Amino acid sequence: MQLVSSRHGRSHELVSVVVPTYSRSAMLPRALASVDKQTYPDIEIVIVDDNGKGTAQQIETQKRLEGLAFRSGISVVYVIRQANGGGAVARNSGIAAASGSYIGFLDDDDEWLPEKVAKQIAVMKDHEEVGLTYAHCKALLDDGKYVLYRRTVNGNALFEQACCGCIAATSQWVARKDALLKVGCFSDSPSKQDSILLFKLLLAGYEIRCVPEVLSLYDQHSSSRISTSGKTLEGERNYSRLIRDNRNAFSPDQWRIVEGAIRYRLGRLEWLYGDKMKGTSHLMGSFIVSPAQFVQNLKQVRSMKAAAIDTEVY
Repeated sequence: MQLVSSRHGRSHELVSVVVPTYSRSAMLPRALASVDKQTYPDIEIVIVDDNGKGTAQQIETQKRLEGLAFRSGISVVYVIRQANGGGAVARNSGIAAASGSYIGFLDDDDEWLPEKVAKQIAVMKDHEEVGLTYAHCKALLDDGKYVLYRRTVNGNALFEQACCGCIAATSQWVARKDALLKVGCFSDSPSKQDSILLFKLLLAGYEIRCVPEVLSLYDQHSSSRISTSGKTLEGERNYSRLIRDNRNAFSPDQWRIVEGAIRYRLGRLEWLYGDKMKGTSHLMGSFIVSPAQFVQNLKQVRSMKAAAIDTEVY
C-alpha cells in the first residue's frame, strides 16, 4: 500500500528506511520525523505494520500515518502484515518492499540525527566490499541518564563480532540491499537478529565501516522492545550455534577466545533466567577457556550496569 509519494527527479541513489512497528503507534511519529529531517535528499520510508491487519493497533497506526506530511524527496510505503510475525519477519517484509539500493533500519521508538544517512552513505558509495556501515549511538535510559555506545570496528570483523556479541544494533545500520539478500536477510530468531545477520554478512566476506560519531538515539527503556519479548536466551543460543557451526573461520587462538565469550554470554543469561547450575557451568568454562576474555566481558557488563551519565561502552 503506497501511503504517500513524492515524485521528483532523484539527484542521489535512493535509500530505503525500514521502520517496523508493533503496539507503539504513539511513538512512531517521532521516529519518522527524525527520518524526515535527514539531510540526505532521496529517501523512501517503508513502514511495516506488524500489528496484524484489521486489529485495533493497526487501525490506530494507519490513522496516525494519514495525518503526517513529509518534505520533498521523501516517499512513504505502508506495508500491513496479515498477522504479527516479530522483528525479523517484519524487517524482511520491509526489505522485500524497498526500492532503494541501500537500506537503513529504524525501530519505532528510536531516532536518527539529521546527518546519519548522508554520512554513512558517503562511506559506502565507492566501496563495493563494504556491505554495512554503522555509527555510534546514545542509549537513553528511563531515569534520564544515558549510555554512549562507541565501539569502533572496521574491515572484515568476524572475530570481533563473535567476541562482543553485537558490534552495532539495527538502528545504527545502513546496508547494501544486495548484500542483505545474498545472506538471506534476517533469520527468524526471537532475539539476537541483528547479531546473526551481521555475523552472516561478515562470514560472506563483506566488510563493515564505522562513522565514529553519535548519529542515533536508542530508547533503552525498561519495558520490552520489539525484538526481545523475554526470549533473549533462546536468541543467544541460536547465535552461539551459528558461530560454533563456523568455527573453522577462526584460528585456534581466536577460537579459544570466541568460545570463552560464547560461554560467558550464555552463562550470564542462564543465571538471569534462573538456571543457576547451567549458568555457573558456562561461566566457569568461560574463565577456564579464556580468562582474559572473561575479565573483559565482566568489565563491560559492570560498565553498562553503572549507567552513569556519559558512561561509555566500547
